[in-house]
Amino acid sequence: MKQKANIKLNFLCFYSGMDANICPEGYYCPVGTTNPVPCPKGTYSNSTGLQGEVDCVLCPPGSYCQQTALTAPSGLCDAGSVLLICRLHVSV
Repeated sequence: MKQKANIKLNFLCFYSGMDANICPEGYYCPVGTTNPVPCPKGTYSNSTGLQGEVDCVLCPPGSYCQQTALTAPSGLCDAGSVLLICRLHVSV
């Protein structure tokens, strides 16, 4: 029974003075935090219950993730773009 309780807590995030809620899409909630943390630029998440930044998904090749807290890539890269620059959609 203890194992089930620990698993359930891993999907919860305590924030805004509310009862426990599932961490929202585009964010991750480290155990014991009080606020969801946005997935960083270059990543996104369309899943709930993430626990760490490593759970955010890298923007797929050919797409970019320009802002934090995205639930899907921002758009497609220009032809011939350098992969990292494209994923972050930054100017050189």
